[in-house]
Amino acid sequence: MNKRNTNIVACFLILEKDNQVLLLKRANTGYRDGEYGLVAGHLEPGETFTQAMVREAREEAGLEFTEDELEVVHVMHRKSTIDQSERVDVFFVPKHFKQKPINCEPEKCSELKWFDSNKLPKNIIPPIKQALESYVKKESYSEWGWRLSK
Repeated sequence: MNKRNTNIVACFLILEKDNQVLLLKRANTGYRDGEYGLVAGHLEPGETFTQAMVREAREEAGLEFTEDELEVVHVMHRKSTIDQSERVDVFFVPKHFKQKPINCEPEKCSELKWFDSNKLPKNIIPPIKQALESYVKKESYSEWGWRLSK
């Protein structure tokens, strides 16, 4: 019998304001520290992607959303170039956004910063950059890391 695939799953929040996107700089996590990513996190057992995104937005950036306020805009199937694990990432945007994000995890995030959507920092996590570019192009799905690992 063939073994079934088990992917690691995570959710990501794309926050936009005045042609800018909010990025956080990772710190003290052991994964891509010093690089920019999005408010994000892994799902806990029994949790849906949307429930996880509501929780992560609150835990990382002090943002309060209901599940109905979040919309899926992109899905990425990727293969980690670090450990070859297979992952499924779901990217959300809020339907309405007026809150001010705050850094609720300074032990894991050295800063929250707005960047021009067309001038992302050089030290952005590569699959995040691809997902943001895909989102701008209104592409609902992309793959990352598969060709790089062959």
